[in-house]
Amino acid sequence: MSIIFQGVKEMSNWLPITEYSLKNGISISTIRRKIKNKTLESKIENGKYFILDALTDYEINENKTDADGLVTFAENSISTISKLNHELIEEKDKIIRTQEITINHLREQISDLKMLIGIMEKSN
Repeated sequence: MSIIFQGVKEMSNWLPITEYSLKNGISISTIRRKIKNKTLESKIENGKYFILDALTDYEINENKTDADGLVTFAENSISTISKLNHELIEEKDKIIRTQEITINHLREQISDLKMLIGIMEKSN
């Protein structure tokens, strides 16, 4: 049984058995027994039972606030991830440039060594 505070508007909401059970603290077997005895308003859609539950304005606003908070959290997370991704790409590019310089330097050294080997082989 849900408590409706004075001055708070009530709205209907159809919940699956499991959600109704969790929200109202009633076991699934008790809910099924009440459905069978027709002491609990229910309907069947696509082979699933749904129980009529009352949402108050407070619950609706609370859910909206939770959703708004979730959206804000998601937006902030995306922004943070985007910044970190940009920083990682910049760091990767810096490492690649450094490695390219090192590779070019090593190629020059290899070329010099090949030339020295050639000179040494000719003098022997």
